[in-house]
Amino acid sequence: MHLLIKLITTALLTSSLFAVCQTPNVKFYGALREIMFEGNLSGRVSLATLKEQPHLYGLGALKDLEGEILVLDGKAYISRVADGKVVISNAMEDEAALLVTAQVVSWSAHPISDAIENMDQLESLINKYAISAGLAPDKPFPFRIEGNAQSAEWHVIKWPAGDTHHTHAKHKASGLHGKITGTIEVLGFYSEHHKAIFTHHTRNSHLHVLNQAQTLAGHLDNLALTANAVLYLPSPTKK
Repeated sequence: MHLLIKLITTALLTSSLFAVCQTPNVKFYGALREIMFEGNLSGRVSLATLKEQPHLYGLGALKDLEGEILVLDGKAYISRVADGKVVISNAMEDEAALLVTAQVVSWSAHPISDAIENMDQLESLINKYAISAGLAPDKPFPFRIEGNAQSAEWHVIKWPAGDTHHTHAKHKASGLHGKITGTIEVLGFYSEHHKAIFTHHTRNSHLHVLNQAQTLAGHLDNLALTANAVLYLPSPTKK
């Protein structure tokens, strides 16, 4: 009888742990494959309809691929190319051809003691830390990084009007691109099951970067970080 009670108690405790912990609900609008293979650059969601959502984080591309979208805790950084430079607006008035979002109330910090040399190493590290933090590996989740960039390669897209031939190389070359160093903030979304939806078909993550002066925000193509960066993962929430 005592053994039966112990087994029942253990089962209840275990099930309650799984019941109270959940990953933030990741939502996406549009899909990369629709842009790349169908040439569908139409607006899939208006940012104005999302701005009342508390603690909103998101990234994506504007309608007609006119620029990039980054939202950090409800504050938007809308990047466009004008006169050969990046211009940022904080107004949430545009439409997105692609957008992935999540609402995150609190984050847990995970210091990274070693330097990160490239995106492959970064994705491996994110996966390891996420599993250790109890995030479900089969569900998408957002993450943030704060640190010192040895090299952050970025681009802000400006797609030529009327061009219907889409390739990954053309997307990277379109608009403006470059490298930055120094203090940066990165927002990303990780998923092993959303390739060609909101991650590239060769990647498990989609990342955007913001420089310290908040004068540059764009899609992150590659990243090398010095030691002592910090990875932030969503803190488990209770239902």
